[in-house]
This record gives sequence, C-alpha cells and structure tokens, in this order.
Amino acid sequence: MKRMIAIIVSLTITLGIYHDLTTGTLAQEPHTEETSVANEERNEELNDSPALREGLSYQEVIIQPGQTVLSVVEHLHSSQIEASIDTIIEDFRTLNNGLEPNEIQIGQTYLFPQYEE
Repeated sequence: MKRMIAIIVSLTITLGIYHDLTTGTLAQEPHTEETSVANEERNEELNDSPALREGLSYQEVIIQPGQTVLSVVEHLHSSQIEASIDTIIEDFRTLNNGLEPNEIQIGQTYLFPQYEE
C-alpha cells in the first residue's frame, strides 16, 4: 500500500513538473482586436518617448514566457555588458515611459537598451 501511494505521489509530481516546463502555469492573454489596438496605442507612446530623442540605442522585443528585463538585455548582447544592473533598469524605464521592469507582460512589445560592445 505504501509503495502504491509513493508511486502515485511521484507520478503526480513528475507530471506537474512536465506541465510547468512545457506549457507553463501563467495564463496568457488571448490575442484579440482589443489587444491589437492597445499594442498600437502603446507603440505610438513609445515612438514619442523623450529617450528616443536623446539617442539611446534600443531594440523592440516581444516578451515570451519566462523572460525578464535582464535576461532579454543579456540575450541581445553577445559579450559581457559593461553597464550596471541599475543602469540597465533605469534605461529600460526611460525607454518605456517609466514602466517598472516587474510590470512587463507576456506578448507585449517593449524597448530594451542596447550597449556598445
């Protein structure tokens, strides 16, 4: 009996881990006409950002599950980044009209700073 319970518990844990790694547990917002309009409005706001007029180098990225501001910036650079984490976060806020890094959402487009290598 103990062996059967151990097998069921192990199977449940294994299936939970598999599900979490393959499909994730965060609900994704379905793509609708309303989200398209919201994205277009957000892109217009981004294009009018004072940071863009200051000449900061950036790249637009659509956020995928599991990505963070720092992971995206690291992915955009092939070598070590000379900027500090505080600088990266501040540049992200500037490029995205004061948006906090922990407020990014899956499927949304954001501007990420690029630094010379």
